[in-house]
Amino acid sequence: MRSTIREQPGLLPGWSNERSARELQKASEILDQHPELEGLVYLDLTVGVDSTRGGDGLTARQVLRIALLKRMRKLSYRDLEFTLSDSRSARTSCALGLDKPSPKKSALRDNVAKIRAETWELINGVLVRHAQAAGVEDGDRVRGDCTVVESNVHAPSDSSLLWDVVRVLTRTMERAKERFGVGYASKLAKKAKRLHTQIFYARTNDKRPPAYRKLIAKTEEVMEEATRVAELIKSRRRSAKLRDQIARFILLGGRVIAQATRRVLLGQPVPASEKIVSVFETHTDVVVKSWRETFFGHKISLTAGKSGLVIDCVIEEGNPADSTLPVRMIERVARVLGLVPRQVAFDGAFSSADNLAELKARGVEDVCFSKHPGIPVDDMASSRRTFRRLRKFRAGVEATISQLKRCFELRRCNWQGDAGFKSYVWSAVVAANLQTLARALL
Repeated sequence: MRSTIREQPGLLPGWSNERSARELQKASEILDQHPELEGLVYLDLTVGVDSTRGGDGLTARQVLRIALLKRMRKLSYRDLEFTLSDSRSARTSCALGLDKPSPKKSALRDNVAKIRAETWELINGVLVRHAQAAGVEDGDRVRGDCTVVESNVHAPSDSSLLWDVVRVLTRTMERAKERFGVGYASKLAKKAKRLHTQIFYARTNDKRPPAYRKLIAKTEEVMEEATRVAELIKSRRRSAKLRDQIARFILLGGRVIAQATRRVLLGQPVPASEKIVSVFETHTDVVVKSWRETFFGHKISLTAGKSGLVIDCVIEEGNPADSTLPVRMIERVARVLGLVPRQVAFDGAFSSADNLAELKARGVEDVCFSKHPGIPVDDMASSRRTFRRLRKFRAGVEATISQLKRCFELRRCNWQGDAGFKSYVWSAVVAANLQTLARALL
């Protein structure tokens, strides 16, 4: 049975007087003032299930606070399980009490993963408006920038993607053999692995195409064998999951083979928007930051206030130019805050005359692009002194991004799938904002 809160919670162990415990206590008090957040989480936890049946599970209040504790303390699920069983401040902040055993890591993982990115975004809006009401953030000045959060993928190459398809299909066919007695071509997988290794260690480029042709042929043979296995187990009970996995990786294998054929054998360039860089995290984009390193993940647009709170966050699709983003970023901030910021500051990559005109038309008084080729300073700000102050103010967003990456593990996402990626990013933003707000009010 699932509930929003316990009508009669067990005895709570009390708070420690250590600074981190006092921060958790203040964060808990902030969440106590917004019981509607627990209702949002409850909807995610109970979607598609009958919440009136079964044993007592974690409440929506507990799940929300456990998820925030995990991100605020950079805990793995194993460490989170230990912390909830060992720390009295952690148990108090998560409303676990003394009369219940600590939940296991599998239960923690399953419950936290149910909170959707859309729910985290709504929670963030509530916290930002709480900061407004408390005088921590007024939304008068905001600053924006972009960063990249990497997906949990290995460095992609066509040969490694082909080998990924082969080994997953082989592993799936092994399970089919164990469960239903259907054979598979294990020798093909061994040959494919040798070809992948041969390509990886090839000293010259002219040695790779012949090996690629053989690897593509072996991959196609494995895919044909997997198709045959899927047909053989089609009539068996409880085979749907294996058949779905085979069908999914056969489809992905076709895409990888087409990509490798175009790039390696035919020498044709493949646009970044058409590339597949992982057969596991297929949502991953190729993000090139000008002349710098190439990243595999998603571009993130962040808008922060002078308090350090992240007012809004957008997980971008593809790699849009920074110059296409500032107007939308300010529009989203205005929806969250209920007002248009008076002053905004961006990096030079966001600058354009059209963006300046659009922002001014929406009520922004002073705009700062740190680099502004062709745009007079007098057109952007009311005075040069104001422009210099905004340019210095913009640099503070780098510290916000650094904090998110160092303290809230936003450098690389280790949650699975597109929905998991978005939830991971938003949960880090909410945890950072809650910690910042708690410290400001402590």
